[in-house]
Amino acid sequence: MRICLSATAALALFTLALAPSGSADAAGAIASGECGAYGTAWNSANPAEARLAALERCTGHGGRGCSVVLEFENSCGALAIEMADSCGTTGWVSRSDLGEAQNTAIEACQNAAGGRECVTRAWACDTVSE
Repeated sequence: MRICLSATAALALFTLALAPSGSADAAGAIASGECGAYGTAWNSANPAEARLAALERCTGHGGRGCSVVLEFENSCGALAIEMADSCGTTGWVSRSDLGEAQNTAIEACQNAAGGRECVTRAWACDTVSE
């Protein structure tokens, strides 16, 4: 039996092969260490992979005392630190919107730092959707 595909059918099959499946990557994490060290991971296959990648990136750049402070799925995460003292207070959050995550992380840092000025140090968005 001979099977022939039209150009339209071939294109449809090719498009389906490239489309995201229900098991799309959907995990992210942020790790924080001493004095402003950080690592981010996004679009990881699962939360464990995201945690490991964030920790490796944090320690890979000489970061000490790194630990995962935030995990997120199908959203954005942000880490803020004190502007005048990178070894000081931090704040972190995840939100569905990047701008909201960054602003809220800054607010969390400022609240914990007694109102001192904080800045976004790291952010990541898990952009794969099903």
